[in-house]
Amino acid sequence: MGDVDSRNAIVVRSLVFHVSGFPPELSWLMNEFRLIVNKSIRIAVSQDIRSRYRLSSAAYRQLSAEHSIHKQYTLRPSMSLWAR
Repeated sequence: MGDVDSRNAIVVRSLVFHVSGFPPELSWLMNEFRLIVNKSIRIAVSQDIRSRYRLSSAAYRQLSAEHSIHKQYTLRPSMSLWAR
């Protein structure tokens, strides 16, 4: 991914909540969502993608092959990258 110019770096903070007691199906789905979002970010950064349409085109085939969720939902996590 190359060197990062510290003048353009953005500091991001995150919170982690450890929650237990979810049904296994929900835990699995939440984990799949997280994995798809992370892969979508990697695809967008590595290919310098800056639009939803380009990310959809670039990521759909790979994400649908690697994750066993309904195909119509494959790109939902990717689209959350541009949600405000």
